[in-house]
Amino acid sequence: MRFSFSGRGKRRSKRRRIRRRKKNKQRKKDKKKKKKKKKKKKKKKKKKMRKKKKKKKKKIKKKKKKKKEMKIKKKKMKKKKEERQN
Repeated sequence: MRFSFSGRGKRRSKRRRIRRRKKNKQRKKDKKKKKKKKKKKKKKKKKKMRKKKKKKKKKIKKKKKKKKEMKIKKKKMKKKKEERQN
């Protein structure tokens, strides 16, 4: 009687141990995932902000160049019109 009882107890504890191990492994995985996600998000945000700023500056420069070219063209057109009228 005693022997069978101790066997049953061992089996139960083994099952519990296995379940506990599985749960612990899952917890560790979840923690790692959470940590990784947080770090990745922060890095991505910083990179995006920097890239956007650089692009905006370039666009402004291009716009300024275009404006200058348009002004020069308009001046030339005005001169031509005046010459034609004269």
